[in-house]
Amino acid sequence: MKIALAITAAALTVLVAMACRPAGYAPAQPWLPTSGASDWRTSWDATLAAAREEGEVTVYAAVSPEVRVVIGQAFNRRFDIGVEFVTGTATELTVKLLSERQAGLYLGDVVLAGAAPLITSMRPEGLLAPVQPVLILPEVRDGKMWDGGTFPFADRETRTVALTTQFNVGLIRNSDIVKEGYLTSFNDVLKPEWKGKLVMFDPTISGSGSSLVAAWVVGSWGLETTKEYLRGLVRQEITLTRDQRLHVEWVARGKYPLGLGGSTAHLASFMRAGAPVLPVEMAEGGYVTWGPGGLGLLVKPAHPAAATVFINWLLSREGQSVFAQAFGSPSKRVDVPDTERYVSSLPIPNGKVYVEDEEGVLARRQIITMAREIMAPLFR
Repeated sequence: MKIALAITAAALTVLVAMACRPAGYAPAQPWLPTSGASDWRTSWDATLAAAREEGEVTVYAAVSPEVRVVIGQAFNRRFDIGVEFVTGTATELTVKLLSERQAGLYLGDVVLAGAAPLITSMRPEGLLAPVQPVLILPEVRDGKMWDGGTFPFADRETRTVALTTQFNVGLIRNSDIVKEGYLTSFNDVLKPEWKGKLVMFDPTISGSGSSLVAAWVVGSWGLETTKEYLRGLVRQEITLTRDQRLHVEWVARGKYPLGLGGSTAHLASFMRAGAPVLPVEMAEGGYVTWGPGGLGLLVKPAHPAAATVFINWLLSREGQSVFAQAFGSPSKRVDVPDTERYVSSLPIPNGKVYVEDEEGVLARRQIITMAREIMAPLFR
């Protein structure tokens, strides 16, 4: 398995979109009906043979090193096909892909990143092809194998697949400092005693912070009350960070007793390690997102057969078991069981839950703009 160097510098702006939208990917293998085992088997065998001739698949990945290593090794062992990862945030990867397209280069195959940035960043730039035409394996195409009885496309254009479900409570606490039941509402963190003692994942960019703000707007308070709440956080001199692991680590170490809008995956990791950090159940409820577990097929993949094999494997029971275990969030496949590893990702029984959808994701652009305006004093 080969791992490419990470993108070293974060891009400040997304490059101007190409004047002409690239042509969509025309797969070598046609969409096959569910019936006819011999048909799909013939198609799969031919695609696998071609993939081995190509030798590798290139994955642009905004996922953790742990996830990359586990997925790459498992796929290589299974098919003897290498995986080359190009890493960065979703924004950085979008910039890189647009730069390559403008130079006439098509170097990547698949994207692993948050479903939300795939929908709001890569899809509008014409970087993603429809995924449905490359789905071959019956166990992948069968809706009964997926949560809700339907294949987990995250968007109506079928260019983004949601691999995981992630429940977030929105607030975490250092359990050595803040006792259970001491806080019951998000409004409690606006009390004077917490001034200068709060950290939040930056809600002015796409991520868990802006997801939390969206949940307040759509699921709890509405726009005006949320605006006033954000102003209250500014008065509390809240610290913002764009490092999801550091966000949880600071709470676990007690540097900040309370954290808003953190990563469920990193919270679960610290909890498994026995760190004194726990989620807090709020009266306003929690929210469910797709998290950073999203999949896309790039237009004109460099290794089309290997990309097809990789996508089908990752969406199979075997691939999803590997992915979910490494990722720390439940798979959307119903035949991949949840374990204690996912304890902080699962919904709190009887709690209020806001479930994010494509419309909510698209509305998040306006929510991010609002957050930037209100929280500008924190960046001075």
